[in-house]
Amino acid sequence: MAKITADVDSSVTTPGEVIKQIDKIFGDDSKTKSYSLLFLGEKKRAEDSFKDISKALIIALVVIFFMLTALFKSLIDPFVIMFAIPFGFIGVVIGHGIFDYNIQFLSMVGTLALSGIIVNDSLIMVDFIKKLRHEGKDKITAVINAGKVRARPIILTSVTTFLGLSPLIFFATGQTAFLSPMAVSLGFGLVFATAIILITLPCFYLIADDIRSRISN
Repeated sequence: MAKITADVDSSVTTPGEVIKQIDKIFGDDSKTKSYSLLFLGEKKRAEDSFKDISKALIIALVVIFFMLTALFKSLIDPFVIMFAIPFGFIGVVIGHGIFDYNIQFLSMVGTLALSGIIVNDSLIMVDFIKKLRHEGKDKITAVINAGKVRARPIILTSVTTFLGLSPLIFFATGQTAFLSPMAVSLGFGLVFATAIILITLPCFYLIADDIRSRISN
């Protein structure tokens, strides 16, 4: 029986990449079946952390959905408000690609926080559209006016949040460097989602309103 230990040089590669190479050579695809691989330590902790954060994200989205359903008394409006959340994930991936980070546990924590901010911005837009509709304006006029009035607070919220996170995104060093992936997830995801909220969310609201009208008829 032999025991081999090694440390990973983080400046060259990551533990995840090393594990992939080991699994590729010595894993299940190997013709030799006289041994098995058991990954413990950091890999096991990372897998457990990702499972936990995935469960937390699902629970959070379900709770948000039911709260919005109770608020608007509708099943369609919550989908409209939560429409931008997946596009925020695209911003997370782009941000990690720019800074050459791997998706890790803190990245998912930032993504979880990002979902709440995206829902808040979307709620501001949709709620104002519905308010104008109740005042008697047609849906096209309501969407246009809501975009004009609510664009400024949504943009200001996103810009100030991004600027507040910028020290962790661009200048994190020493003991704060490990927080940078979380800040990248939150900052870049929010910037990307803001553009989606201002441009495509009103369009998606109009589509959802047409669907609601057909269902009612």
